[in-house]
Amino acid sequence: MPADSREIRDAVEEGIKIIPLVAPLKFIGEDRVKEIECIRMDLKEFDNSGRRKPKPVPGSEFYIKVDIVIPAVSQYSDLPFINRDEVELTQWGTFVTDRDTLMTKMKGVFAGGDVVRGSDTVIKAIADGKNAAKAVDRFLGGKGELNTGEDIDIPIPTDEKEIVEHERFPMKFLPPEERSHSFDEVAVGFHKLNAIAEAMRCLRCDRRC
Repeated sequence: MPADSREIRDAVEEGIKIIPLVAPLKFIGEDRVKEIECIRMDLKEFDNSGRRKPKPVPGSEFYIKVDIVIPAVSQYSDLPFINRDEVELTQWGTFVTDRDTLMTKMKGVFAGGDVVRGSDTVIKAIADGKNAAKAVDRFLGGKGELNTGEDIDIPIPTDEKEIVEHERFPMKFLPPEERSHSFDEVAVGFHKLNAIAEAMRCLRCDRRC
């Protein structure tokens, strides 16, 4: 299941029942949905990405009684601002772009982030934005040099013989029994002192501790 282990844990804590290796076939009902017909799946051979392909198990259909269904099998980009015929899209509905310039198949239109990569990290979207900005500048006749502001002096690492690793200070979250019955913010933040201590932890990623 392509979900973060923390999200799975949080869902289980909130009373969500996860049924693995099951695929929905159809919704059943007249005026409103009453059941979902499902079929059990079995993992078979591996695909090109190294994941095993789920295949339906013949005769394993079963029904789940429901009163509301929220389909949430994936995500996609809403593209009201551009004609799908004017750009090339992948089978997942993301833009095909030049690997070096991030330009789409439409001349002068650049793209990055989730609309190209699909669901990914924020830092990669930020990097795409900066790289696209350089490409746009070159496309308009510039040198692709961005104004990154004033240079910052980075202190040289000290030669400490003993480095003490401090664990992260946990953030406070709403208890499962509260968050499962409301839409309140789940992550309620740090206590002031814990936030200060967390900010003082070593972030010298350029050295091996």
